[in-house]
Amino acid sequence: MTAYAKAISHRRAHDDGLADMLHRGEHAAATHQRLREFLRDLITNAAAARAVRQDIPADELTLYCLHALAAAASLQDPAAVERLTQTTLTGLRQSPAEPQRRTSENAAS
Repeated sequence: MTAYAKAISHRRAHDDGLADMLHRGEHAAATHQRLREFLRDLITNAAAARAVRQDIPADELTLYCLHALAAAASLQDPAAVERLTQTTLTGLRQSPAEPQRRTSENAAS
């Protein structure tokens, strides 16, 4: 996730017109879909190992992460990008006070 946030942050530094042209189209959509699926699979596996929270379906957590990390595009300071990444990762962690349970949607994922 750190690498993704850094990439988003660095994309801001490029010419907006060129960046828009390069990040449009079917190839970009397909790449983003593969990223979403990859992250969802990681979260699903981590939830099965009880390494991340299980009270929210993996698909929702995936969208949460990707949208949260998209904020890196507005950040100029690398330390701020790192804080954003750490905050996002903290949101994935199971709280010690939360019950260790899986939702029916998570079980189906």
